[in-house]
Parts: sequence; structure tokens; C-alpha cells
Amino acid sequence: MSEYTDSDIDYQKLKEEYDPKKVFDTLNIVISIKDTKYDDQLSYVIDGILFRNKCETEFMKSLTTKLSDHFKETDLLKSFSPSHKSWSAFYLFKELIDCIESKSESKQCYYRGQNSNWPLEPTIFREGRKGFTDNFRESYNKIFGDIKRRFPHQFKANSNKPSEEALNKATELSILQHYGFGTPLLDITENPFVAMLFMTHNYEQTVPFLPEPDVFFVVPNGDHRLFQSVRIEDDNPRLIAQQGAFLDFDYLGNIQSKIGKRNSAKIERVQISVDYKRDQDLHDNDDKDIENDREKDTMRLVGKELLNKLSSFHYNYEDLFPDFSNYITYLKGKYQGREQDTGDTNTIYKMNRDL
Repeated sequence: MSEYTDSDIDYQKLKEEYDPKKVFDTLNIVISIKDTKYDDQLSYVIDGILFRNKCETEFMKSLTTKLSDHFKETDLLKSFSPSHKSWSAFYLFKELIDCIESKSESKQCYYRGQNSNWPLEPTIFREGRKGFTDNFRESYNKIFGDIKRRFPHQFKANSNKPSEEALNKATELSILQHYGFGTPLLDITENPFVAMLFMTHNYEQTVPFLPEPDVFFVVPNGDHRLFQSVRIEDDNPRLIAQQGAFLDFDYLGNIQSKIGKRNSAKIERVQISVDYKRDQDLHDNDDKDIENDREKDTMRLVGKELLNKLSSFHYNYEDLFPDFSNYITYLKGKYQGREQDTGDTNTIYKMNRDL
């Protein structure tokens, strides 16, 4: 376990110093999707797959080579149904994840999904209308302490062992995360299909919808860097349903102090992203508005297909929130009038826009 100190963490300073490129050793896999037609109906094809970013650790270099070699031998343009002239996005995501897991050696894979290219940061670092102020981050230790004093019944008694200090705090923070409060925790999951559910949720209102699953590598019983499991409390059943764990940015200062001394201090990660490409032969004379509408419609088609395929495997978004209050909030967002939507119909999702 990484060295941990809880006292007087300066979250504003941590945010200002945080640079994902300096913390994560990332292989970026880009899937190109191009619109097409089948029986005069909109469809899409997988146009290609690229492996970007020169990784630093030997494990990530080897993984890049193995994945690249595998997909050189894979015919992505092979039809899998009459209406598709290529692989489907779902089965390509699944094939990528299967390959990554099979080549992860002794490391354990954890996943995170989001529906657009959001920054890789915990909620406490986010700014703007849906984020938090500098004053919130500067006062966070006091705010957190005040909440625990005011509502002690919400926090179960923790172990007094110094070795479990980080686990104690992360467990308490996970309760605040459950209620949509800003924390230094970033949700991840053991289950790639759970990550894909978060990746596809609200796809119809997300512009642009660009599904993006991430894979993080953890060494069991080793130096976990930012990785943090938590105690599963009876009043936080969503962690069980989501098979959840966290990247705990309380460790960030310790991690950044080691990076530069050795590349292996970086957290190994695969980022899978989608790049839309217009078909020049179909739309050579389209104006900008028509081109934008075509991209939205194509990516919504991808989102609908992903969600339907997950449902066929019995993965449904409402099952991720088994507690009463969040399930009712989910239903409310699902059936509220669409004409009033602003792109965030679900309170849960507004607070936790990604996993």
C-alpha cells in the first residue's frame, strides 16, 4: 500500500498540480466509426482501429505490441449481420476488453465508463456549474469533519488501527459519494459491463456521444498507487451492485513525488475512444448543420445498439442503484418530459456523470 497521510491535504493545490499525463501511463486505442446506409436506413461501419501514445513501462509497451498484432489479423470489416457491413461497436469493445484481460499477466483489471471525453479527475476537482469552487476545495477538510460531527449515525464505527487509516477515510468518503457530494474518489468497477452501462447511459441527450471505456491495472496485494477498496456497508448497496472500488486522489501527492524517479510509479491504463468519420462519398455536398446532425444520429445509433446488447446480457442501468431513494430518482428522470431536458435528466447521473 502507498504511503498515506490524511492530515491537512490541500485539495486546491492538489488540483492545480494534477496532470493526468504525468500520473498515468496511457495507451490510447481509437476506434474509427463511419456512417453508411443499409436499405436507405442509417447504419455505421467500423472503419479502423489505431493504437496511439508511446507508453513508458515495459508492461504497457508489451501490451501495445500484443494488441496491435492481434488486430492486424482481425478483419473488422467482416459483416456480422445483414444490416452491418462490419463488426458492431459492442463486439469490438468486448473483443478489446477480452484481449486486454488475457494479456494482463498477474495484474487485475478495473474499469470505468463515460459517455464523452470528460477529464480524468474526481468530482472534487471539477469546476463550473456542475463542479465546485476553489473555496470548497480549500475548506474541504473542515467541511468533511463538520459533516461527520453533525451526522455521526451515517458513519459506522471504524477500526482504530493506524494501518487502516486510508481505508477508514475512503469508506466514509464513499458514503458522501453515494449522495452526490464532491470527493477525491473516482469510481471504478471490476465488471466491464457495468462500466459500459455508465458509458451508454443518457446517450440520447449527450452531444457529442463518444463512448469511452478505460481499463486500469492493479497488482493484487502490491503497490496499489491510487487504487482503494472500501468496506461495503449495509447502507451503501450500490457498491455491491456496481462491484465498485475507487481511485483515491488523496494519494496523489505521494504518487507525484515518485514519478520522475521511476516510470513504474505511473498508473498503467488503457483508454478506448471513438472517432467519428463522415463518409465523403455519401455527404460530399452536405453543409455543416447536416454534417453535425449526421454525426449525432450515427452515434445515437451506436449508443442504442450498445444499450440493447447490454440489456440482452441482463445488464440494466436501474439495477446499479438498488437502494430506494436512488431507484426512485432514476425512475423520475426516465419518465420526465423530454421537452424540459437539459442533457442531464437523472439527478444521480448529474452528480456521477461517469464511473
